Amino acid sequence: MNSKEKKKSLKKLSRTDLLKLLIEQTEKNEELTFELDKAQKKLADRTINIEKSGSIAEAALKVSNIFEIAQNACDQYIENVRRLTESQQRVCFDMEKAPREKCEKMLTDAKNQAHDYWQRAADRFQEVINSNENVSENSVSEEEAEK
Repeated sequence: MNSKEKKKSLKKLSRTDLLKLLIEQTEKNEELTFELDKAQKKLADRTINIEKSGSIAEAALKVSNIFEIAQNACDQYIENVRRLTESQQRVCFDMEKAPREKCEKMLTDAKNQAHDYWQRAADRFQEVINSNENVSENSVSEEEAEK
């Protein structure tokens, strides 16, 4: 039906029929308006979700950056602990070095003193033995002289 035919058929309708038609059209219009509102809300929700997705992606990037920064801080802390440990080990070694050397010198001195002591004791024993031999020889000489 073209528009001329529609106009003619509308002119033939009674006021009651026209009112019914108008009410039907108004209801359809309200229904379509409601559907349009629903569709616009869905579209807005999708837009918000897309924006949230962008925000979530940005947040994920920020969080991953935070983890990277935290990992770097941990690595640096571990490296500092390792360096400090090495430094403390050198300090301890240096602190132990002087007493160790002193103990080694004391041990060497004690060994030398013990050696000298045993050497003097051996020399003294030899002198005692020699003097006993001399005494024995003198006793034998005097006994022979008395005979």
